[in-house]
Amino acid sequence: MESKCWGKRTSIRQDSTHETCLLELKKGYECSWHYHEQKYNLFYVISGCVSIITEQFDNEKSEVILFEGNCFMVKPGLKRQLPKAKALGFLRHYL
Repeated sequence: MESKCWGKRTSIRQDSTHETCLLELKKGYECSWHYHEQKYNLFYVISGCVSIITEQFDNEKSEVILFEGNCFMVKPGLKRQLPKAKALGFLRHYL
């Protein structure tokens, strides 16, 4: 388990090409803007809800709000942020 300012990250399974993690988000905290050069992220909400903002290469931003049972894929190179959680959200994070 790895503590972050926004919550906890627990690795569930990892091999040379994939990693599955459980992210536990604290209400009112956020994950900073970042991107991965080669990794895809698939977010799956186990409980609660979370917002994911992405920024295109032309600086256009879009937001998706995920609820329990929803999933969302972020491609490599696409900037993303998990803004201040509106509710406690648990995400399964695949790389």
